[in-house]
Amino acid sequence: MKKICFILLFLVIVSSCTTKEETEDYNMTSIEDLDEKNDIIEKAQAAVEEIQSMKTITILTQQFTGESINEETTIQVDNNLLFDPLSSSVHVLMTTLGQNVEFSMYSNEDATYFTENPNTENEVWQRLPETEHEEIIADYKRTTSFINYDLLLEHIDELVVNDVDDDIEYYELILNGDSNIYHQLLTQDHLVDMAEEQASVDTFSFSIKLEKDTGHLINFDTTMYGTVDFEGEVISLFETMTLYVEGINIFEDEYSLVPVGVEQYIENNE
Repeated sequence: MKKICFILLFLVIVSSCTTKEETEDYNMTSIEDLDEKNDIIEKAQAAVEEIQSMKTITILTQQFTGESINEETTIQVDNNLLFDPLSSSVHVLMTTLGQNVEFSMYSNEDATYFTENPNTENEVWQRLPETEHEEIIADYKRTTSFINYDLLLEHIDELVVNDVDDDIEYYELILNGDSNIYHQLLTQDHLVDMAEEQASVDTFSFSIKLEKDTGHLINFDTTMYGTVDFEGEVISLFETMTLYVEGINIFEDEYSLVPVGVEQYIENNE
């Protein structure tokens, strides 16, 4: 259940300036100076400390291909999140094995509530066991960042950084690789769990967009090719993940995130 519900994934993108490319739609400058790259990442790290609440959408796709399996899974997670005091409202839609699965969760400091039938006449909420609740909120309390910026700094020589002037000005950071560093780029367990953490990675691409003025994350994208052991058979895996930040510091009241069904459950049962 936790793996299905908790989404969110992680990418790597940064920018700086040297060569300038101009197209009909935007201007892009490639940043080569290591100190400039370092400053961009440090600005993103500082921006993380300013986050009190956020609205995100995460989309994960996985394609498994082998002699005994040919399956695609898609997961979309919408999360409205206030960090202090903790209040998180999550909606998950998953398509797998030809079936659609939909559910919602709400968490605060004291409890986590779950329903398999959100927005229907059959919507019935239940309170999850304390052990599951503690695992869920521990991830939220660990960090407000999705990206392991320290790891990007370690690989700054390989990091492609672009200064882009499009509809908005932003930095784009791109890291390509061929190792399991891919799984270390994500900082939050629910994102790592969503990704196929047991995969042996052949190649990956990790890209991030950061607001130029503030350093805040706009979105990140990951693409990974690898293999997974499935019941003794080595099968191919193609995985993509995208996380969009729809808003930062837009929630102030923890109670505004509480679903009506959860309010009713608490009123009737607690």
